[in-house]
Amino acid sequence: MSQEVQVRVPVSEAPVARRSSRYRAVSVIGLLLLVQAGVLLAIGVYNLWELGATPSLDAFLRRLSAFLGAILALLAPLTLTAAIACLAARRNAWSLAILTQGLGLLAALVLYLREGPAPAYVYGVMVYHIILVLYLNSWDVQASFRARTARTADAAPVEDRVGD
Repeated sequence: MSQEVQVRVPVSEAPVARRSSRYRAVSVIGLLLLVQAGVLLAIGVYNLWELGATPSLDAFLRRLSAFLGAILALLAPLTLTAAIACLAARRNAWSLAILTQGLGLLAALVLYLREGPAPAYVYGVMVYHIILVLYLNSWDVQASFRARTARTADAAPVEDRVGD
């Protein structure tokens, strides 16, 4: 009976200059998500303030866009969590960031498609979400998250394998 020990040695796939640009891309994503969280919170608070000024149920129903805009405030904590995860280089940061962008686009699309004119901020929210989705799917960001995932997988302990 012989024992085989498998050892994994991490091999550098990219030069050092390219690595720093990858980490910078993830940091930029984190900062853009922080800005987005602040803007979504501000839009939500503004719309909640408008809802509080409505005296009756009829006025509340007429101000449906303010209610839908207040839903954007619910995305702010999730976006803040995604930003912190990106800045802390967590493995699930990309998935969380893409999820927040999808939910934000869905909320903005509902605001856009409802009856009546859409509030002016909806167009800006849509454009910002689309830019972040494109940036999250860029080569540098994808490579950075793949490298981080591969490093954490390589850092996991390798069990000894017993062979015949």
